[in-house]
Amino acid sequence: MPRKKGSQIIVADVGGTNARFALAEVQSHQLEQISLSHEETYASGNYPSLGDVLATYREQHQIDTGLVCMAVAGPVSDGKAKFTNLDWQVNASRIEEKFSLEHVSIINDFAAFAQATPYLPQQDMSRLIDAPGAAGAPIAAIGAGTGFGVAALAHTNKGYQVSAAEGGHTILAAADEFQWQILQAAKEEFDYICVERLLSGTGLALLYRCVAKVNGQQVQHYQSADVSRLAVSGQDSTCEQTLNLFCQWLGAVAGDIALIQGARGGVVIGGGVLPRFIDFVKASPFEQAFKAKGLMTEYMGDIPVDISLNTNAALVGSAIFLANELADSGMRQ
Repeated sequence: MPRKKGSQIIVADVGGTNARFALAEVQSHQLEQISLSHEETYASGNYPSLGDVLATYREQHQIDTGLVCMAVAGPVSDGKAKFTNLDWQVNASRIEEKFSLEHVSIINDFAAFAQATPYLPQQDMSRLIDAPGAAGAPIAAIGAGTGFGVAALAHTNKGYQVSAAEGGHTILAAADEFQWQILQAAKEEFDYICVERLLSGTGLALLYRCVAKVNGQQVQHYQSADVSRLAVSGQDSTCEQTLNLFCQWLGAVAGDIALIQGARGGVVIGGGVLPRFIDFVKASPFEQAFKAKGLMTEYMGDIPVDISLNTNAALVGSAIFLANELADSGMRQ
């Protein structure tokens, strides 16, 4: 990274529930050693706009750097974004102008997560499927949080190139009769059943309701956290069945994304959902569903899968993105 001095960058990881901010210190040639400080978390719904959260953060910590990179949960185009699960629209140039900032970048949250992946230490990963992978091959970054994120990481002669995607909004396919019945039950509440609708932090509660309905059982008023907790503890067999189905379906979707992206370098799963029940995932049908791809089953056997345990990955990735962007443009070198 050809920067001649360190830079302070305000970074943010902004989802439908929380907006996490930090101050990143980026030293030249040491992207893997980015340090974060002044970390704060704000409830997104308490603010009328992302600019207002940024202003609150800068004032709270008396930060005067004019470099900002914010990763947001939604598609981004030309510095503009509309949140998928929040009534916010963001425009980087308007925030720049309003607060007299030197440079503001808006990127997709899973693009930021993917950007950080090569720099995360191994201890920040939990190996879910052990396989050799292919050196230099693309890596898929996916994850279940408030929604479902997807991005791709490709090796180039200049380093890593990240592409954001909206794969969480592709239609969720059934692999057997039971999954088909679950989808029909879900359609009683929503017209379009995409991956994110069921395979997310918010979707787990819906998935439970569907499983209970298909089984002809009384539906309890469980939140997603209740479902995972009761499943892991073995206190509720329907919750346990639901979480196993969640993991099985997630494995199938992860395998589909790996095939589509040619991600023989591996799949890294982020988001806040899976780290809550890693041992359960490892014992679930995830791996079987990931590899069950007909003629491509042998191909899938070479792809490693890791769960990221680093809660700051999108913050680190935002800093890396802006540092690279500034270096490419020749700014502040």
